[in-house]
Amino acid sequence: AAPSTEVSPEELQKFSRITKQVLTVTKDAETQIVRAIRKAGFTEAQFDEIYQAQSDPATQSAKPLSAKDKERYDQTIAQIRQIQQTTQTQVETVLKTEGMDLQRFNQILAIVQNDPKLLQEVQRLMKS
Repeated sequence: AAPSTEVSPEELQKFSRITKQVLTVTKDAETQIVRAIRKAGFTEAQFDEIYQAQSDPATQSAKPLSAKDKERYDQTIAQIRQIQQTTQTQVETVLKTEGMDLQRFNQILAIVQNDPKLLQEVQRLMKS
């Protein structure tokens, strides 16, 4: 069976509730990540620069990382991964609670992104 490109009003309401909850969860995760970065003594810009340099050795940062900074960076990355894992679990729980699988959620997301009227309806539903 091909995925449905039709979205029922019930599905749209469910999608809107899920989206609202997921946005809250991800916003909370972003706040926790920024807090972890700052607690380690980095600014977001410094952390991003180190992350880029660690991810792509061709991107050399202005100065090499000291052993202490590398340790702080590694601990922060571990915290961020834990936050991301928790966030993923929370999103899965929201989907399960609302009774929609991730595949259908993503299908509706694609449909809504390409349909201005549906997008407006989702925004309206999210406000109520």
